[in-house]
Amino acid sequence: SAAADLVPRATLERPKSGYPGMHDPAYEAAVLATASRLPADPTSPLHGMLDAERIRDLIAAGGETMTWLNAAHLLLPLVEVDAWMREYGLTFR
Repeated sequence: SAAADLVPRATLERPKSGYPGMHDPAYEAAVLATASRLPADPTSPLHGMLDAERIRDLIAAGGETMTWLNAAHLLLPLVEVDAWMREYGLTFR
């Protein structure tokens, strides 16, 4: 409502839609590969904070999780937080 005069009427009145999912197998494989390397990467800001066994178990389970195709959607936030922290030089103390 605060920006109603700045947004096209069609946008204001359209029905809500779910967040689009990424289902590209190559993308998901890259997410899983990156996530699997994070626990052992001493340069990662998350090093020492991740449960390597749990990450391996999620990846090894393959197939569908309760709500999605595979574990990539569960592990993507770890990959994104790692990249964000590296970008801004952040660490946990």
